[in-house]
Amino acid sequence: MIPLLNKSYRLRWDAASITRRQAFMSVCATSNEEEIDKLGRADAERIIPFLTESSIILDVGCGVGRLEKQLCSYCREIYAFDVSHTMLKIARRRLEGISNVRLQNCNAARKIPFPEAMFDLCFSFHCLQHMEKEDSYLALKEIHRVLKPSAIAILHFPSFTSRTYYSLFKEMYNKRDNARVRSFTEPEVRTILTDVGFSDLKVEYTCLNRFVKPEEDSRDMLVTARS
Repeated sequence: MIPLLNKSYRLRWDAASITRRQAFMSVCATSNEEEIDKLGRADAERIIPFLTESSIILDVGCGVGRLEKQLCSYCREIYAFDVSHTMLKIARRRLEGISNVRLQNCNAARKIPFPEAMFDLCFSFHCLQHMEKEDSYLALKEIHRVLKPSAIAILHFPSFTSRTYYSLFKEMYNKRDNARVRSFTEPEVRTILTDVGFSDLKVEYTCLNRFVKPEEDSRDMLVTARS
């Protein structure tokens, strides 16, 4: 059973979110919901400047709905999906009563179930890193497809050259886990995003989650690009 769990994204993340506490730890390395929301607010602040009241936006890999809670009042609609049914179950409870958030199950590497040029902005935090790189490439192609021309994508990639993620790369015990963290170099990110059609890339090095130890100020790449 364990090998099957490790090979299936959906089963792997369903198993990682059997309980609310376990889901929070899997997503943010903290079980405190107030801290989860604080991280969500910090990430949302990076997105809000690009939004208007008429914006229709997409979250690829929404997990427990960290950002939806913070962004719903700044846009017209948020479509958010996750590969895990149990993560979405928790997200629905957390977002109950918010009328402009649409949650559904989806594997972005296969097909994002929306038409071309539907969204004004797409964001993805702590999601692409858990896919095989070939699958993250396919997901990025899908993200580009569903964005309007000149729309914004805000995408997170762990930096391979950081101490944090290079240490994970060297650890052999998790190499068979299909949802393990994959890190990227900046040239890789630029090559992939340019190839699928993005332009005007801006790369910021930062630390998105200080609950992940040890702290390192520049371990994450946050890329802003135009479709």
